[in-house]
Amino acid sequence: MFRVSEQWIRAHQSGNGGWNRDQLACLGVKWPPTQGWIHRVVGIEISNQAKLRFEQMRGLTMKQRKVGQSPQAKLL
Repeated sequence: MFRVSEQWIRAHQSGNGGWNRDQLACLGVKWPPTQGWIHRVVGIEISNQAKLRFEQMRGLTMKQRKVGQSPQAKLL
């Protein structure tokens, strides 16, 4: 299990400073997120699998999330 911190959440923002729907779902946050969602999830525990998925979904477009690509895959 992993305990969510504000630093961890912010470390996995997209380059535009946001999060995508799939990332928030890993934290149990409904879309669209309401004001104060970060403070509500700080301190909750999520599975290691949810943690990894949240981290992997950083910066992915909806199309990339559907086909399982990563932003770096385009560079290869």
